[in-house]
Order: sequence, then C-alpha cells, then structure tokens
Amino acid sequence: MDLQRVESLEFYDRIPTEEIANEESQIQQMCCHINKKMFRFKMHYFLLTGGLGLIHPFLAVIARDRLKLSASSFASVLVFEQFLFVCTKPAIGYITDYFNKLKTVLCIIAIGQVLFFFILLLLPPIPDGTDGEPFSETHNLTACNLCENSRMDENKLKIFENTTGGSEARKESHYYSVNASNSDEISRRKTDFETYQFWVFALVFITLDTCINVIFTLSDTACCENMGKKGADYGKQRLWGSFAWGLLAPVGGAITDFTGDYIVTGILFAVLSTIMIWNILKMDLRKPQFSKDILKKVGTVMKEKEFLCFELGVFVNGIGLGFIWFYLMWFIISIGGNRLICGLTQTVQSFLGEIPFMFFSGWMLKRLGYWNVMMLSLLAYCVRFLWYSQLHSPWMALPIDWTHGVTYGVFYASLATYAKVKSKRGTETTMQAVIAATHDGLGAGIGNIIAGVGFDYIGAQKTFLYTGICFGCCAIISLCAALLQKKKNAANAEI
Repeated sequence: MDLQRVESLEFYDRIPTEEIANEESQIQQMCCHINKKMFRFKMHYFLLTGGLGLIHPFLAVIARDRLKLSASSFASVLVFEQFLFVCTKPAIGYITDYFNKLKTVLCIIAIGQVLFFFILLLLPPIPDGTDGEPFSETHNLTACNLCENSRMDENKLKIFENTTGGSEARKESHYYSVNASNSDEISRRKTDFETYQFWVFALVFITLDTCINVIFTLSDTACCENMGKKGADYGKQRLWGSFAWGLLAPVGGAITDFTGDYIVTGILFAVLSTIMIWNILKMDLRKPQFSKDILKKVGTVMKEKEFLCFELGVFVNGIGLGFIWFYLMWFIISIGGNRLICGLTQTVQSFLGEIPFMFFSGWMLKRLGYWNVMMLSLLAYCVRFLWYSQLHSPWMALPIDWTHGVTYGVFYASLATYAKVKSKRGTETTMQAVIAATHDGLGAGIGNIIAGVGFDYIGAQKTFLYTGICFGCCAIISLCAALLQKKKNAANAEI
C-alpha cells in the first residue's frame, strides 16, 4: 500500500494523527487544563468579539429602521461587500505575509472599525422617496359677446328711387360661464439607488465590515501560528470570543432598547477596542517563517483536487452564513421581535452552541475529520432553516439556535485548522485569507443575494423553507460522496 493512498484514506476517515491512547483520561485533562501561555490570545478574542457583540448583530437593524433601506438594496450592498472580500482578504493577507507586520496591521484595522462605526451612526436616513410635487389649478372664465354673430335673411340690398326702406338683422347674444378645477398628484417612487444617502452608507458600511472580517482572519492566523509553539488548541482560544459575544450581545440589545440609540453601545465598543489594542501591543506576533514566493506556493495548493473539493463545501456553508449574519435579525424584527430577543439569540448561539462545540472541536475533528464535520454543518443548516420557515413567534427562534455550534463553532475551527495544515512555509496568513474569503466572502455573498431577494419577493418563511431543502440535498450529496470515496480508498488499500 503506497503512502499516497494511506494519506488519502486517512483524510476521509479522520485527520492524520497518532492513535489516541487512554481517551477518557485525555478528555478529562482537556476539560480541566487551561493553557496559561495563550492567555493573551484568550483575552484578545474576548475583547474583540465581545466589543463586536455590542454592535454587529444590529447592523442590519440599523440599516432597516434607522436608515430605511429595503431588504433588496441592503442585500446589494452585502453582495458587493462579500465579493469584495474575495479580493481584499487575500490582498491584506499577502501584504501582511510579505512585510511580516501582523501586529501593525491588526492595530490599524482595530482603530478603523471603531472610526467607521461612529461614522455610520452619523449618516442621514434615506428620505421617503417620492419624486415630484402635487398639482392643483382652478380657472374661472366669464364672457359676454354681443353682435359678434349676426345673420341677415338676404345678402342683397335693393334701393328704389324716392323710396325709404331698410333691412332687419337678427342678432344673437351669447353668455358663457365656465368654472374649471383640476387637482392631481404626479409622483414617482424613488429607489434607494437614486439617493446619495444610499451610496454614502454603502461606502461606510463596506469599509466597516471589511475591517471586521479582516481582523478576524489576522487574529486566527496569529493564534494558529502560536498554537504549535505552545501546544494549544484553536477552539479553546476562540471560545472565549463566543463567551464574550453571548454575554454582551443581549446587553447591547437591552441598552439600545432602553436608550433608543446606539451611542452608548458604540462607546462601550470603543473602550473594549482600546483595551484590545493595548493587549495586541503586548503580544509576540512575529512570524519566524518568511517567504517571497507566496503566490507560487499558494497557487500550488489551490490546484490540488482535494483542496478544490474542500473549497466547494466551504462555499456552500458560506451561503448559510450569509443568511445568519444579517437576515436572521431582520427576520426576527419582522415577526415582532425586539432588540433584546435579537441579543438573546446571540446568547443561545454562543453559550449553547459555539462555546461547548468549540471546546471539543479539536477532539471532534480528530474523530470525525474535515469532511464529516462539513456534512454535519450542512445538515444543521437544513434543520435550522426549516425550523425558521414555520415560525410566527420570535421567541421560538431560540430553541434551534444551538445548532450554530455545529455550523460555526466546529466548522469554523475546521477551516482555520485546515488552512494551517495546508499552508506552505511563510504563507499562513494568505492561506487563511483565501479560505475565509470563500466562506465569508463568496459564499456569504451568494447567501445575501438569496436572502435579500427572497425576503422581498416571496417572504422570509418561504425563503427559509426552500433554502433549507437545498441544504438537506447538499448534505445527502456530501454524505454519499464521502462514503463512496471511503469505499474506494478501502478497496485500493486492500490491493
């Protein structure tokens, strides 16, 4: 049995690793042990994700209620933004790898996200768009014409000598009185795209969300780079962010409902970001690996069939992420929910979903492997969206939100780990950016198109229903493909 076949078999069965000995004792140690060497990374994820938890779940609500955007116009911004991520993430990753300035780039982007959030709050709403003015006109006309029309019985006049005579003309008089009144309203509905407010919003929002997405990619790179040196598990660092998100998202929602504005949550976001920047400056983020052949090395990996298949699965999962990131809050508000319920959905997603699943993500990846985790994620999206399609009470969204632990907690950990495994020396940031761009950019962009257009034209429930069915089909296809490949590899191994 050659080495290539063995590696392929292991890839579909589980991640290549040494045999797990004494599994129960390892799990017990995993639950009790805290790696203090990674404390600053835990703190970084807590501050970063906690600060964003105060404001990010409500960006769609700001666009809907404060700026008066329609679902379709907001979707167009999201689509352009997500597709832009396909370019911006790898570009910033390449720059960071080339100049080896991870700490500097992190600080600049952290400042940028705070700045552009406050600019977003200053934007004026789109006017209630009718183009034109009401028209009203009244005319009074009176006329009296005498002797303008006359008629004679004969058109000849005879004159006789020594005779007097004449002709009689029959006269008609006409009197006119006209009272005319005309009142009308000539108007045309303006689209959001015809207002300058929309384009200013698009520019500010895209810049803000680019900063948010890139800072997560760079943070994951820094974490994965230090995991090997300090014997840590990615999921155990990242779960601190989920803890902060679940804790502070409902706080942000409650504060916003109480104050009626986002200024207070914005200030808290700025305070946490300032502490985060201080923590970044204290971290050792220098990479020992450096390469000037970044594009060549990344291109070699991207040509592999295995990598392309994985990217396809990442893309499909990204479509579901596009729904959850922005349109879940939109949906909850539309069926009568308030910002507190929006925040509580984040709490359930974090404490019952992301945190426990991220904690055991390393163990699950070793036992299941990347492909089985991908299939479970697709199945979880199917169940979740079908549940949403039947909802009429916003509170009933909470019981199903634990599945976010599968679709994001475990699956996102598998993305970061897979990117680290596949990256060549000196290309770690770029490879993380490429996979993240497929998930958060291309996939989420398509998801935003489907959600935005579907919400406007067929309604939220039907959109979730049809999308959930599609995810169920994708999960079945993924399972069949994995089983066929496993059977094929097992047959090849026996030869």
